[in-house]
Amino acid sequence: MRSKVRDGSLDSAIIAAKLLSDKKRNHLTSVNLISSLTLLIYRSFLLSVRLIYHQSIILLYQNFKF
Repeated sequence: MRSKVRDGSLDSAIIAAKLLSDKKRNHLTSVNLISSLTLLIYRSFLLSVRLIYHQSIILLYQNFKF
């Protein structure tokens, strides 16, 4: 009878450890997702700033052309 109780508690401990590792993995996945989305937003912002800069240079060149 005691061995069954120990096996049951061991099984529940193994299940708890697996759930905890799944939670850690999910947390790391969400952190990676958030960081990659932040990087994507930052890069798109830099791209838009670069495009605005180039458009303004082109407009200035067209306005001051003789």
